Amino acid sequence: MTIVIGAGAFLLLALGIWILVDAFLIPGMVQAHKSEVRKQLGMGIATGAQLPMIDTSKWSALNNG
Repeated sequence: MTIVIGAGAFLLLALGIWILVDAFLIPGMVQAHKSEVRKQLGMGIATGAQLPMIDTSKWSALNNG
């Protein structure tokens, strides 16, 4: 309904841009997180230490905020 007065079109445009930006940024964020987890696990194995607890709170905070 709001597309008739232009407000809906503006919101749809903003949503489209947001989706496009996320489509390019999210794979990089996932790859960086995987790399960090692999590095943490590899350091534990290399030193013979007990495997560390992986802090995923900052990842969750990024998705929730």
